[in-house]
Amino acid sequence: IWIVTNQTLPEVGDGILLKGQLKYQSVPIGGQELGEVYIQEQEQLERNAGSNKQSFLPHSPQKSLHYS
Repeated sequence: IWIVTNQTLPEVGDGILLKGQLKYQSVPIGGQELGEVYIQEQEQLERNAGSNKQSFLPHSPQKSLHYS
């Protein structure tokens, strides 16, 4: 997916966690819709350089149930 940003571009292999807005750009060609979906970056939340390959997926909150 494309990310549109005003920030410094990352190096190949960098990991980035960002906040953004999903957008759609219509591209009508020859009666067909060949549009693209992309993310407009609003904020970089975290950035890891290189081959560290850390996951940015959020951890599930731990929940406990108590019955009386």
